[in-house]
Amino acid sequence: MDASSQNNSFNRAIYALIGITAGVGLFLIYYWLLLQTSTMTAFYYNTRVDVLYMWTYMLTTIATVILFGVNVALAVYLFRRTKRLTVKDQSGTVLGGTVGAFAAACPVCGAFLLSLIGVSGGLASLPFDGLELKIGSLTLIILSLWLIVRRIKNPLCKDGACPAPEVARYTIKDWPLFISLTFLLAALLWIGWGMLQAEPFISNI
Repeated sequence: MDASSQNNSFNRAIYALIGITAGVGLFLIYYWLLLQTSTMTAFYYNTRVDVLYMWTYMLTTIATVILFGVNVALAVYLFRRTKRLTVKDQSGTVLGGTVGAFAAACPVCGAFLLSLIGVSGGLASLPFDGLELKIGSLTLIILSLWLIVRRIKNPLCKDGACPAPEVARYTIKDWPLFISLTFLLAALLWIGWGMLQAEPFISNI
């Protein structure tokens, strides 16, 4: 493998690590919030009677986490390429992640963040038991992703002059960043494994 191919593979690996690490981080935040009032096991047993609700909740959560990671990776790429990253570019990502956090709960077990702002009854007090928050969260992140992709394809120009694109690619010389991201991801996975011990099916193994 020549140097160019190695750099291409390394570049893709770093951006993949950025996205995966961001997605895992968001998932752990959601899971920690769920654990404040419930567990995944309790969520399953409390929602299995309503298959549509259960699968919609799980699929929107998974999609939100994945697209959050993609958003972060593209935001890093955009910033390295243009040295500009407006609030509008990432407002949907931040808002989407935040809205999703309020829905990180079991519908009959209470919701940690909702209780903090005085909403009693948790997700059950909402018209669709929190699905509106999940769908709203996913919609905001999709909107943010669309804005970033549009900015990448059409750089922001002022007075008819577009800035020359910067080098956004990572090379082998960026190996310290690769190692740091690898250790960070490993640490997050280790934390996640520790959190999973709260689940009966894990703790009984």
